[in-house]
Amino acid sequence: MAKAGNWKGAAAKVSEAEGQANKTAADTQVINQMKNFIAVSSGDTSTPAGAKAKFATDYNAGKYKDVIADGEILKKMNALDAQSALIIGQAYYKGNDFAGCVRYTKTLGGSDTALELLARCAYEINDEPTQRQALEQLVARGGKAEHWKLLLKLGERARGLSDHNTLDINRL
Repeated sequence: MAKAGNWKGAAAKVSEAEGQANKTAADTQVINQMKNFIAVSSGDTSTPAGAKAKFATDYNAGKYKDVIADGEILKKMNALDAQSALIIGQAYYKGNDFAGCVRYTKTLGGSDTALELLARCAYEINDEPTQRQALEQLVARGGKAEHWKLLLKLGERARGLSDHNTLDINRL
């Protein structure tokens, strides 16, 4: 029934199977798999599996505002993991909502990927203090040449540098 697109009929059969007595662990596992299959295939966002499927579909389709809304649904269902949260930050960025990206990405914690996204979004809106803070954390952790280069470029643009400070930046 599910393969034919009869979601209600398939859900009724799964519920019927779920109500049977003397189910084994394997039966319960198959019932749960069928529930997830029906939720994902039908686009039922009232279940975590269906909501995650819609989240992924919207991101792949470039519907970034929908991805952000889907993230709120996942959060309400306690199904929002760290990877999905990072994807929401990327949706803000790809949707050109850089201020929203900065606000959201600040809540993600300090993973390298989140800090790189935060620095990029801050750059887009000329938020130098946020960009500097993110880059400083990245440099303190790993010191990749790319992060050093970006941080030094920020230093070059700083106001009120003495000639000695400018010379030190150029040496680095």
